[in-house]
Amino acid sequence: MGSAASLPAQQVLETKQEFPFNENNAKCVLSKIDSDCPFESKEQVENKLRSLGKDLLVQLLAGNHIEASELKSEDDLVAVVKIVLSLDFWRFNAQLHPNHGRVKNWLWVHSRYRNQMNDLLRIASGSFETGKTKFEAFQKKINSHSDFEDNQLFKFFCDEKLDVEGFQELKKQHEDDEVIQAVRNAADSESLVKALEEYVSSMKNHLELEERTTVHLWLNLSNLQYARFRSYLSWAYSMMY
Repeated sequence: MGSAASLPAQQVLETKQEFPFNENNAKCVLSKIDSDCPFESKEQVENKLRSLGKDLLVQLLAGNHIEASELKSEDDLVAVVKIVLSLDFWRFNAQLHPNHGRVKNWLWVHSRYRNQMNDLLRIASGSFETGKTKFEAFQKKINSHSDFEDNQLFKFFCDEKLDVEGFQELKKQHEDDEVIQAVRNAADSESLVKALEEYVSSMKNHLELEERTTVHLWLNLSNLQYARFRSYLSWAYSMMY
């Protein structure tokens, strides 16, 4: 299995997308360059990046499929590292990554779920019975999707010791059915719509957290890691990967 091509660093800069370099993003960057260094401030991370020097910054980006050897400015290199290693860059720009095919179907399924949840709210507003029926059909799909994630996708990352805490939190959220039961217990249209609004909000937040936790790791697995990941997969869930 050959190595995937790399995305030119200049193209990252040309996206003109600036993700807030908040504490979570700073910790994410710091974990990639010095796992033993505790987070103190965003300035600490900035200084740490600059202390690496151009060659190490280029190597760091190469490990994330970014070709940066043509960048002359250290400021540009630091800017690209902060963008690429943030929690959201690859989530919103996966199509730019040479390994986009790894996450394409999974992200497409998430997009479909978001649209279908919007439809659920619209349907429930017009018909109590139809809303209940459509919800159960949708939840059945969500259960299957969660089974794939818990038993294959997230299991792999935990076994690889990649953000174990993050994936355990996602699995814990899969087990929380409070918002699901609230929808099932709704006795009239008003309570159904209210329960569905809370369900949809909770689910969309969960999907976002899944993507923030997973996409950047999945895209940047080495060929050897990705081969191990493929060994976890079952054809029963082929539409999800």
